Amino acid sequence: MKRIFFMLALLLSAFACSVRLSDSIGLDSSMTDISLTDTGDMDTGIAKKYPECGSNVFYGNHLIPSEFEEGFDKNLAQKVRRYDRLYHTFVTFAHGANTELTISKDSADKREKLRRFLYEYDGWDTDEFESGLKVTDIIEGWDKSAGLYAGAGIAADAMRYAILRDSGSDCKELEIARIKLKKSIDTLHIAFRIPATYGVVARGFANRVLPGLGPGIETMPLFDENGVPLPYEKNNGTWREDLSGEYPDLVWEDSISRDMMLGWALAAAMVKEVIEDDSSFGNDIKKRLKEDAKAVGEELRKKRESGYDLEFPDADGRTTFHGYINENNVDGTYIPGLNNGFYATMALGIVSAFAYAAEDSKAYEYIEKALIKKRELHKIASNEMKFINMGLVSNFSNYNMVMISAFLALRYLPVKEGRDEIAKAVEVQIYNVPNSERQPAEMKQTLFDVIYAYSKTGGSIYSEPSGVYQKDAVLRGLETLIEFPDAPFYDFKVENCDENEINSGNCTLIDGTTVTVLGYKGRNGDLITKEPLPMRARPPSNFYWRSNPYVPNGGGDGSRLLSGVDLRFAYYLGRYLKYK
Repeated sequence: MKRIFFMLALLLSAFACSVRLSDSIGLDSSMTDISLTDTGDMDTGIAKKYPECGSNVFYGNHLIPSEFEEGFDKNLAQKVRRYDRLYHTFVTFAHGANTELTISKDSADKREKLRRFLYEYDGWDTDEFESGLKVTDIIEGWDKSAGLYAGAGIAADAMRYAILRDSGSDCKELEIARIKLKKSIDTLHIAFRIPATYGVVARGFANRVLPGLGPGIETMPLFDENGVPLPYEKNNGTWREDLSGEYPDLVWEDSISRDMMLGWALAAAMVKEVIEDDSSFGNDIKKRLKEDAKAVGEELRKKRESGYDLEFPDADGRTTFHGYINENNVDGTYIPGLNNGFYATMALGIVSAFAYAAEDSKAYEYIEKALIKKRELHKIASNEMKFINMGLVSNFSNYNMVMISAFLALRYLPVKEGRDEIAKAVEVQIYNVPNSERQPAEMKQTLFDVIYAYSKTGGSIYSEPSGVYQKDAVLRGLETLIEFPDAPFYDFKVENCDENEINSGNCTLIDGTTVTVLGYKGRNGDLITKEPLPMRARPPSNFYWRSNPYVPNGGGDGSRLLSGVDLRFAYYLGRYLKYK
């Protein structure tokens, strides 16, 4: 039971699974789950008793089966573990966050050594694997981090730790997972701290010392000699020096966008959920997370120069280039009365995630009074979803953003009526729009399948799951994870359809599947097919859930090593979320 519910139960002298909002703020008491007067700035210090490590206990039914449930896939778990070890030993070495790595195609010895590390060894230490071996003896370069992917990696770490802890897993494994999560939590703080401006969040950061992108980055000051913000025309990311003075090896990128803020919000909420009642994480860590999230939430509530709220401020005082999630906005342009259900869903998800991470009563009041009761963002989401289902020219980054935002709203939005409307939006506005083709229900994008299945459970941090298990959706998602390339995963070019097949309209994929080629009719003139590609035939991606599953050709020269953070996040989300 969460601390907030425990304390309220004591006050009421009765056990309660969910607590209702006081009638004093003018809302129907059947509409909400928490009390504003009892959520702000709480720190009870109450720790939950978890199973003893090594006890290996059953702890409920999960969307993707765990070790003690029927249908557990041992081979898939081992594949994900290889990605876990790749991630924490090599990927996060530069700055603690997710990124892509470089190992030249000509570096056969290094590639072989990495393969052996992943398959002939099961630990986390290069020196233990081979005496004297360093990470830099294998990896030739690190790219930047970015909030969506970094946040997904941190959330995966939180859920992985919780899965091991809540089942009483092996003591050594649990302690390793705890250490890795603490490192990830410190990395999350960098995003909030390095801009050194209240409520401002970095888009991402890079290591300026290690080989890769960082050493070649040229930074720009926030202002010119006359105090005018630089660059003069706001762009989608400018590199800045560390303004906190705490990270001399790092530079950070400003102008955080919707998807990158979403990633940091995801990480903040899921970390808070996992560690809040865990005494092995100190109060200093919990307090720091709470303060970081509170600052972001306060800035989101402010009306900006535009006259609207729900904008992302930057360290130079301007709104970021893609820093708009107000329901009256589209790509930075305000249209009063637009009722953009896409942005409404993002607003409810992001604001609820930060409100929960902050335990901020003012943030909850803003959600209930302004976003739900007055502006009805939940109804806009369920009735007026825009810019998602756009047929052949759909932007799959939008699909990814709206699904993750919907998950955050389903889990953390403190108003039951709001969560119910978001669940409706997931089903009929996003996942399977009636009388529409090319819907996520057919795409076999695991993250979408898992979130859809979760939306039907009725579960949240305020309510136990009670709905029907969506077995078909979960099986679709599992099939994709099973077909996901194993580590090490390089971005080699994949050409499913050659010129003759494109001209004929019929293409045989590399796995033998036959698809219909529609031509260069996708977004930005992409070559697309009528049928979604199975994962086993898709071109490489650094985050498949935001890539078009109808694109048959793509990839790079094979020098980039992909982290598999998309696999880890979708897998652990399914392993973590429960059904009745």
